[in-house]
Amino acid sequence: MTGMDAGVPGLGNLERGTHLCALYSGPVERDDLLMPFVQAGLREGDKCLCLIDQVEPREVRQRLVDENDQGHELQAGQDKNEGTAAG
Repeated sequence: MTGMDAGVPGLGNLERGTHLCALYSGPVERDDLLMPFVQAGLREGDKCLCLIDQVEPREVRQRLVDENDQGHELQAGQDKNEGTAAG
């Protein structure tokens, strides 16, 4: 098996450097796609960049902490809060 687990059911493994764009309808669907994907990247030690309209970065970070499935702690530089695209 090559690549890494994307964390999203049905997506399978991805090769490093793969770019994705996820289309969703509403915050529940967004989080169902986003959170497992980002958690998988963080477990692998990757830096994660999320460009999301109308949600504060601290909300995304808190959701990741709240749903932490393996006790993973963010390493220095793995995340960076820059603000929102809408604000």
